[in-house]
Amino acid sequence: MSAPEAILFDLDGVLIDSRAAITGCMNDALEAVGLPRHDPRDLERSIGPPQLESFTELAELATRSRLGIATSKPQAYAEPLVERLGLAPHFVVVVGPDLDVDSEPKRVTVARALEAMDVSGPPLVGDRSHDVEAAIANGMACVGVLWGIGSEAELRGAGAAAIVSDPVELLGTFSSA
Repeated sequence: MSAPEAILFDLDGVLIDSRAAITGCMNDALEAVGLPRHDPRDLERSIGPPQLESFTELAELATRSRLGIATSKPQAYAEPLVERLGLAPHFVVVVGPDLDVDSEPKRVTVARALEAMDVSGPPLVGDRSHDVEAAIANGMACVGVLWGIGSEAELRGAGAAAIVSDPVELLGTFSSA
């Protein structure tokens, strides 16, 4: 695959490892309503949009393609998080649902990100089946990443165009052919 004009990324699980924070909040919520806490590993399967450990190559990728984020995390939380982590300079948009939206399907969030970037059909980098399904619904290929929450079987089953195991391999996916 040659270097595309733009690339869209999922946030949780792909650019950041938010498992501990999310499962901790889930356990706090369970406890608050009188239910028992669970082993965090058992809760991970409930994490929807899911690390970019030290993705120093991201800057190199950003020189070849415009980068955006489409996340199911509310935009009001995602934007400051991306800023705080020092990733904001690499991304032209961060798109997530509004806080007052009960539930926005990932395909809708991805469509809004594409509109904000004024592009059509860039690849989406994601780690769960809902990322793959959202990409396909928007006429995009999805590159599944194995360092997130989803499994290879989940990503293949959903129809990921490619699956990579680390950020270096991801960069190779977007090298000029």
